[in-house]
Amino acid sequence: MLRLVFNPRTARTRLWVRVFIYPFVIKKGKHSKIRSSVRLDLNPNNKFQIGSGSIIESGAIINNGIGDIVIGDNSMITCRAMILAPAIIGNNVVVGISSQVLGLTHDFNDISLSVKEQSVSGTQVTIKDGAWIGGNCCILQGVTIGEHSLVGAGSVVNKDVPPYSVAVGNPARVIKRYDFDKKEWVRVER
Repeated sequence: MLRLVFNPRTARTRLWVRVFIYPFVIKKGKHSKIRSSVRLDLNPNNKFQIGSGSIIESGAIINNGIGDIVIGDNSMITCRAMILAPAIIGNNVVVGISSQVLGLTHDFNDISLSVKEQSVSGTQVTIKDGAWIGGNCCILQGVTIGEHSLVGAGSVVNKDVPPYSVAVGNPARVIKRYDFDKKEWVRVER
């Protein structure tokens, strides 16, 4: 079944699936847009849903091969961003240019096989409402980005980011948090 849907050499969905199956698999909200040059590698057995008013810009790659991808309302996946399932992206989220949300990884336990020949496994990435992911970021599997948090450009996020925080660096660390009593962003000491 998998060979009928995917080309084993390119991991790209076959043309007949994109033409005849995708219209039934993709659940689009009102006024949402998926630009024509977006690469959709969709497994018909997994969910792909995009909410109302959301947009996926040119050159983005969406792959739900091993899990569901759900994008909320009024969110934007910008140019050349990559979303690999499983991933849940909330409402009013921006995923910056060339950023990667990686819900899967390749297994490498069997040393008699190359990594390419081994299976993949995934842990869901969750990006909560109002978060902003800067350009060229890498969000690794199992990470949760809290509500209204910002991830600085070029950051590699391998741990959860709490709500109302600013995280930067490789590996990303929280440098600011919003103080609701002072009503301002406060620097976090190491």
